[in-house]
Amino acid sequence: MAGLAFAWHHEYYEELENAGADRSIEAWRDLELHVLPYFAGLLESDLDTGRSMVKDWLRTMSGREALTPGSTFRPGRTRYARQTASSYLWLLRQVLAHARDLGYAIPHYAEGNGIHALHPLGRTKKRRAPIVSVEVTAAMAGQLHVIHQSVLWLLRLCGLRISESYGLLVANVVIDTDGDGFLVGGNQGGRRFRHRTDDGEVAEGTHKESGKTDSATRLVALPAPLTALLLTLIDAYHRAPDGSLDPTVRLIPTIRAEGGGQGGFRSALRVAAEAVGGPEDEDSYRIVPHDLRKNFATDLAWAEDVSGLVARRAMGHRVGSDVFDLVYTLDSRLKEHLVPVARQIERELSAAGVNSLMVPTTRRPVYGSELDESRVAAVDAHLEMAGWQRRDRDGLLDVKEVAALLRRDVRTVRRLLPTSIPAVKVGHEWRCRADDVLSFASRSEGYQFLGDLVEGTSTDYYAVYRTMKRMGLTTKKVDGLRGTLLHDVDAELLVAELARVDRLRARSVTVVQAAAMLTTSTSVIYKWMESGRLTLDAERDTNGARYITRGRCGAQRRVDLPAGDLG
Repeated sequence: MAGLAFAWHHEYYEELENAGADRSIEAWRDLELHVLPYFAGLLESDLDTGRSMVKDWLRTMSGREALTPGSTFRPGRTRYARQTASSYLWLLRQVLAHARDLGYAIPHYAEGNGIHALHPLGRTKKRRAPIVSVEVTAAMAGQLHVIHQSVLWLLRLCGLRISESYGLLVANVVIDTDGDGFLVGGNQGGRRFRHRTDDGEVAEGTHKESGKTDSATRLVALPAPLTALLLTLIDAYHRAPDGSLDPTVRLIPTIRAEGGGQGGFRSALRVAAEAVGGPEDEDSYRIVPHDLRKNFATDLAWAEDVSGLVARRAMGHRVGSDVFDLVYTLDSRLKEHLVPVARQIERELSAAGVNSLMVPTTRRPVYGSELDESRVAAVDAHLEMAGWQRRDRDGLLDVKEVAALLRRDVRTVRRLLPTSIPAVKVGHEWRCRADDVLSFASRSEGYQFLGDLVEGTSTDYYAVYRTMKRMGLTTKKVDGLRGTLLHDVDAELLVAELARVDRLRARSVTVVQAAAMLTTSTSVIYKWMESGRLTLDAERDTNGARYITRGRCGAQRRVDLPAGDLG
């Protein structure tokens, strides 16, 4: 029996790839644990005996006693659901059918409509997915941090599966010329997946380039509030300080485990649902991620402006091929057929009084060590500016958060507090309001502090100041800001000049320094320059001083010149 099972499994899953790698492994595990141990002698049995074995097997899986006297089958502690037992029966039937295909004369032990799995004894009332209104969803969002809120709304307002939400990349968010947002869904992520490589081997990864079904790849029209939420999420977590964006990273930010996230969201959703509360006749208001997808489908089913065909396509169900091209093409047909889905969701949000999906929350993700403190501070500051994330303390920003928000060095920010940015001492640290930080940023926009420029050079403040004056650059004074400000264009010129002088001093020395190196006078240095023993650098510093190249000075030191030789 085991040999036949292996032969069927190898042909069905490995050679012909009738299912993915995950299903292949699960099927073999079910065969080893729930089928093969009970039917080692099945193929040697006559039809009546074999059918009795199968029936006793099905009965004991449901918690019932076997009917055959002396049967070795006994009910176990686990009582399997009818759907689970049916999947084990399907495996048995497939193995026996494969054996007949190979020419074995095997009776039809498990065939017939009368052979089927039973409902388990003592089964509880089947759970029904609750109605999760937009209002309830918003209430639950207030119990979640911003990352889990994003997943929550993707499930509830787009009908995505949880794996599809975690499989989205930044590149999957599309904004068309009219400002309407769309998602190109279909990939999976958020847990470990098995897949087959081109050579047939099974490999593991945290991102799957295919959907649960062939029709899972689809285009989803986003309601405007969800578009705003996703753009805020992208700006906070994925946009670099220089404004660049990596479209290949996962849209839902990684908190701790790279590639993970589904398990944490399920747990957070359960806690949030219990905090919101449910019907009085239930011990707890149990909500699982798939319930949100079902509620999205229910909304579409009752929406008069959304056809059944488009509703099924929005859910990722197979429909006619006449709309298949809409998955890939942003054209007039898309606007005509799919945007009404988003508009219907927007009407429901408006009716529920939900004007923004970014529900203010004091909960924060527990980030992993791969995200440094400065980056976390920048994310927090951005989310607070958007009004999405609040702090449960006094609402004031600390020095690191101000530095992240202004994209300045922490030491520079400390100089600004409290002279240029109003701040108060909380313990031993300065704290300031976000509005004051934004006001400072607005007043200083287009200008740079001279002190900030000094931080990036090897020169002291006064030398930089003198260089600025000699270059004839003008400064600006702003009310409420202490310090010397330069326009961005002038700041670039000053930085370039300082860098040029640094390069000059790295390769050359002044005439006075050359005289000290060669233990002679400056007049001798000039004579040697005229004779060609020393080389004059073509550039001068901001003061107009002349320089001698270091290489020729070093070579001249090694020459044993006659005393008094002036060249």
